[in-house]
Amino acid sequence: MSCWLDERDLPRSFLRPQRQRGGGLTFTTEAVVQADRRGREAAREIAAMSHAVVQELLGEVRHSIGCLYKLSEVVSCCPMSHTPILIPYRN
Repeated sequence: MSCWLDERDLPRSFLRPQRQRGGGLTFTTEAVVQADRRGREAAREIAAMSHAVVQELLGEVRHSIGCLYKLSEVVSCCPMSHTPILIPYRN
């Protein structure tokens, strides 16, 4: 099935028209290009903010890693009969 519409017949606001294998046309508009640009910029900003948060979290973990390692070592050495000691007493 061939498309009766030619790329040259499209309005000027239809950018980068391309004929597809099935006879269809694809194109974009300036509004779609701008929305795509804004979406990509927002994704970059989110990635940068996420990176900053993860770096801050890693810094906190690195600061406490020695203590956490020692705690895990102490807990692993406790006999199972003494594990209730580790659970806080509640009134």
